[in-house]
Amino acid sequence: MPHANTDPSHVVWALGAALVIVNAIVCVAAARADGLTRGQIVVHTAVVWLIPLIGAGMVGTFLWSEAHPPPLPQQTSHSGEAPAASGHSTDPGDRSP
Repeated sequence: MPHANTDPSHVVWALGAALVIVNAIVCVAAARADGLTRGQIVVHTAVVWLIPLIGAGMVGTFLWSEAHPPPLPQQTSHSGEAPAASGHSTDPGDRSP
């Protein structure tokens, strides 16, 4: 009995191909629709193709930012305490304004 291919890249390619086919069908249907101007057809086609790209960009950016977190800020206080909310140090020996 053959085993199932568990490589997720096949699933991604299949979903991508399905998305392209469905987008193409919708764009052809919009182009053939009665009552739409050329400008409306262009806008509908742009929306059909851009929304998946924008969604992929947003998810990709999120995943990249999760994998590459920014460095933690370093403490500037020598005593180990964070500065007060006013920006002034709570250390009585500190004479800065």
